Amino acid sequence: MGMTTQMFFPSVQTRADQMLDKFIKFHRENPRIWSLFQRFTSEMWSRGFRRYSARGIWHRIRWEVSFETREEGTLKMSNDHTPYYARMWLATHPQAGPFFKVKKLTSQDRPALKGNPGPFLTGGPENEDELMERLKALGEESP
Repeated sequence: MGMTTQMFFPSVQTRADQMLDKFIKFHRENPRIWSLFQRFTSEMWSRGFRRYSARGIWHRIRWEVSFETREEGTLKMSNDHTPYYARMWLATHPQAGPFFKVKKLTSQDRPALKGNPGPFLTGGPENEDELMERLKALGEESP
């Protein structure tokens, strides 16, 4: 069993905190998405790709889910989650090196949006290394 949410993430202060919070909620409510992300990324790795687009993987998942359910829009998959899934995959597969190119999250420099519902699960990591550690723990607690 994983860490409790309160121990895992304290409070929200930036837009990045809000986005991470939404990602964690989505991730926990939709564990199949992480399974598909891992599967499709591993397929690209096994075919010899050493760099690839996390957005390409994300859009393939979106297509796969829509194709299986045969209904458009049954699962809202925000593109905002893509950088977190990419980082989580990199954190849980360190042998893959820089398979995905990750950039600074520009939302780290913006204040939290007002009017977003709480309570929030996350508190902003101090740096990219801390974010990767948190995502690694989240990825490892997933089925």
